Amino acid sequence: MSFFRLEHTSNRVFGLDFLRFVAIFMVLIGHSLILVPAEHKPMVHKILLDGVAIFFVLSGFLIGGILIKQLERDKPTFKGLLTFWSRRWMRTVPAYLFVLIVLFAYTALAMPDSFPKDWWRFLFFIQNFEHEPPSFFAESWSLSIEEWFYLLIPTILFGSLYFLKTRLKPTIVVVSILVIGLITWYRYYIYHKYNFHSAHPEHVQGFKDYIDARINYSVIPRLDAIMFGVIGAFFAFYFPNLWKNKFNILLMIFGCWLLYYTKRNMGAKFGEYSTVWFPLIKSFVVLMMLPFLANWKKGFGRATKFITFFSLISYSMYLVNLNVVTNMLIKNIIHGNYDGVKITDITPAERKLNNILYVTGTDEDGKKVDGYYSFQPSKKIPASGKITVEEVKEKHLDMKKYKPGKHIVSEKWWLDYLLFWVFVISISFLMYKLIEIPFMKIRDRKKPA
Repeated sequence: MSFFRLEHTSNRVFGLDFLRFVAIFMVLIGHSLILVPAEHKPMVHKILLDGVAIFFVLSGFLIGGILIKQLERDKPTFKGLLTFWSRRWMRTVPAYLFVLIVLFAYTALAMPDSFPKDWWRFLFFIQNFEHEPPSFFAESWSLSIEEWFYLLIPTILFGSLYFLKTRLKPTIVVVSILVIGLITWYRYYIYHKYNFHSAHPEHVQGFKDYIDARINYSVIPRLDAIMFGVIGAFFAFYFPNLWKNKFNILLMIFGCWLLYYTKRNMGAKFGEYSTVWFPLIKSFVVLMMLPFLANWKKGFGRATKFITFFSLISYSMYLVNLNVVTNMLIKNIIHGNYDGVKITDITPAERKLNNILYVTGTDEDGKKVDGYYSFQPSKKIPASGKITVEEVKEKHLDMKKYKPGKHIVSEKWWLDYLLFWVFVISISFLMYKLIEIPFMKIRDRKKPA
């Protein structure tokens, strides 16, 4: 039974495992809502946080710590930079490539029309570098951001120390300020470049799509989140007494409150505050929580093993949960929903579960509206399954023309939901044992430069 045990080093920090546990379950619960009736989604959304933003800061903290120790110990050399990259890529790339190859093969055989034309971009992590985020292997958008951060920021630090002969401590401070300041400005610039000023539903949707493609899921505008983690590593290394202060638990408590307070009061998701400034606030708040969590060495009872287990397999869970499990296994293979479900094949009960309503009336341009539309979850949606354009305006509902393609929640949705968790945990466990661990062992045979 040793195969089913996950061994780990004794120097693991439980607080960081706990943060990673929270982050991955925030992501997975959010993605699993695809399989859940619309009426349950608003309640769950109230407690969800941005798990990816948490991962970004945590990643920056861990990588920043490695970089600082390496550069304090050894002189900056190109060989040292290559060693840093190779060790990082041995940790992240093998599992990523495995899932990518599986999705390439499956899509080519089962759905050749859906095979991405720019498939090669995934090999260089440029699938969302100033491009619209892909629906194929959608989770990979955040991996591109992390990989480009590992490529750019260490190069800047090594280059500055080697060519400009700067000292490490002030260099990290200057680079951190510049990266966070410039990227915040860039988000502000991109946001206002669109010149959005219309409340027409189609214009609003166009603006939302623009924000997703150019800001929310794009590489450059999200790099600052990881830099906040590097700042945490900076304080942990150079100011250990401040970092280990016993009152840091107050920062942790205040940070938890602030995350939910800002989430409830961020306004429209496409507004300037939520798009430009909220990412900055989220990252700073996670940074506030790190001093307490990074010094929380030991767990509490049996829950420790449970949390550590999911922390260990969290990377694979992130890689497989959406496209491999939800789309490939549940939506396509189990339900046979390769080309999408036609509206005529959806029962009235399923339309209600999925917030699909029949809309009639005339829009603002005088065009006749007569057909089925998908609606965002709202208590204002009528139970009759029908609504007029005038009622949509009065109730401020968000609707989209129904197009076959997305997963349709069935009346036995709970079974799909159970299968989601069984598949995600099982596949992730096997990937960690058979892919992640072997490559980490190969990596660790070579001593860092």
